[in-house]
Amino acid sequence: IVDGNVGLTLDQVDLITAETLYYPHRVFGWEGRRFKVRSGGGFDKTAKRIEVDPVGNEMEPTRPDVRFEVVMRGRAGEWDERRQGPLLIKAGDVRAEVNETVTRAMLGGGGSWLRFDTPVQARYMTEVKAVWLMHVGSLEDSWADGLAHVARLMDDVLITHLRCRDENIEVVPRIEGFGGIDSPALLFIDRHVGGAGVAEALSLDAILGMLRWVQAVMKACPCDAGCSRCTPPEVLHLKAKNEAISLLGG
Repeated sequence: IVDGNVGLTLDQVDLITAETLYYPHRVFGWEGRRFKVRSGGGFDKTAKRIEVDPVGNEMEPTRPDVRFEVVMRGRAGEWDERRQGPLLIKAGDVRAEVNETVTRAMLGGGGSWLRFDTPVQARYMTEVKAVWLMHVGSLEDSWADGLAHVARLMDDVLITHLRCRDENIEVVPRIEGFGGIDSPALLFIDRHVGGAGVAEALSLDAILGMLRWVQAVMKACPCDAGCSRCTPPEVLHLKAKNEAISLLGG
């Protein structure tokens, strides 16, 4: 990833995921400065580089709307269950084929979306930590908004817990379950091709601690259905805070 003005290399990513990590119009921070990916993506496949342009620091980073198709290809290690209060979770590592598609990005924190003329995609094998909320059993699709709320908050908490960059991992909700288990699931997708050890780093204790943190964030806020204090902007319109609290045994 290269500053197109001076030729300075800012980042290096896998060629397979380059277009979805550095999608068109992306605004991102790097060492105290802000940069923007060019409208057409700026991806020179021959030179294997994406040129970006410096922009003013008043431009807020964008947040992509990434759609994930996840196909389990095998288990990795033992799966285990743990109960803590009303929470009963099962967790396990899986090898999975992931197809990710980015069609639009949220501009700053205002909730407006910029849709791309041509979606960008990446397909790769990686490792996924699957976490099932066993205490709620199987659920109807009407609970999907609540699970999406939980997933986005978990994604934000995870950045602090693992000290990773936001684009390196994604928490994806699966209200219909996953891997033959019907209970709703949260899939922690390692967006490095082949996996970079994210799944192994997430122990049952760590996951339970993050779920408690997510629940505390929501319960501490006096709003009724979600607000900018307790709800990530991508899911604010769902107004599903109460459903999210219920899913976590609240």
